[in-house]
Amino acid sequence: MLCLGAWASDSEQSAQVKVEKTANRDKDWLVEFFKGSVLSLSIDGTGAHFQMRRDGAKFCLGDPKRHEMEFKFQFTLSKPGEVFYSPDKHGMRTFTVKRITTDSLVLDYGTSFDHRSFGKNLITEDTGQIELHPFTNP
Repeated sequence: MLCLGAWASDSEQSAQVKVEKTANRDKDWLVEFFKGSVLSLSIDGTGAHFQMRRDGAKFCLGDPKRHEMEFKFQFTLSKPGEVFYSPDKHGMRTFTVKRITTDSLVLDYGTSFDHRSFGKNLITEDTGQIELHPFTNP
């Protein structure tokens, strides 16, 4: 399965489209997004291990600018700088490992959402940092 998302070209993001940039606005929402999309997050000496829900959000490893990557339902992040992302048809959530400790995974994030399909001439972008702790969902 390939990861395909909403990538607007520079010509599509013309001057007439308003781009609203914020910092840490999506932080709390993203923590809940992970809790709803991930079956489990465990952390050990080899890294942070994700087991994804098959009916939840899709995640891809690698740089989203490549446009095609395989969806991953299990993956391990082991070092700072590793990137994974979750695309959908209106936006993108990109995550970069900041640090992994024995009890947390800290991620820098960037989100974007294109509101034009909903009648608004707006693209919202948010950047920030979240901290995830190990958990298991039923």
